[in-house]
Amino acid sequence: MRNFALTLLLTVLTLHLSTAAVHLPADTLKCDTLVLKNGIETHARIVGVSGNSFIVQYCDEDRKTHIHSADLEAIRFSDGTQFGKPEIKQEIRLKRRGAKALTPKRIKSTGKLQLLGAFLAAPVAVLSTLVFVVSGASVVLVLSISLTVLVIYLLFRGISNLILAGRLRKKLKNRSLLSERL
Repeated sequence: MRNFALTLLLTVLTLHLSTAAVHLPADTLKCDTLVLKNGIETHARIVGVSGNSFIVQYCDEDRKTHIHSADLEAIRFSDGTQFGKPEIKQEIRLKRRGAKALTPKRIKSTGKLQLLGAFLAAPVAVLSTLVFVVSGASVVLVLSISLTVLVIYLLFRGISNLILAGRLRKKLKNRSLLSERL
């Protein structure tokens, strides 16, 4: 009888301790799961991005904190979507650029302005070359070579920026949904 009572007591104590160690937030279905590098899983909502860290708000709490992007291994959203280390790094990089980020529209307009500059500088380069041929002044030769190099550079950069804007527009259509969530 004594062994039975001792076994029953140990079983109840073990079950009590094991259930006490399990902590499930009341409303985890609405929360995202952040997997840290050290293996700890935290239930929280991502509220925003600040510098190199995500601003998170813990479930059922008003408390907000910063979690550095290097400490995150993965993010599992409440709808089942999961983002790994590469997507997290890309999102931080994009958010850090902020207003300075080059959009396809901005790159395209820069390319158009570079082509316009090349077409405006080309007649001046031709004219300076003709002046050098007629006068033979070495100062005009330096100006002529400089303007010719400028025209070639502006043509190359303008065309490459127009191509880059087209590629970036296609890439942004297929971009991750993480930015839309923030």
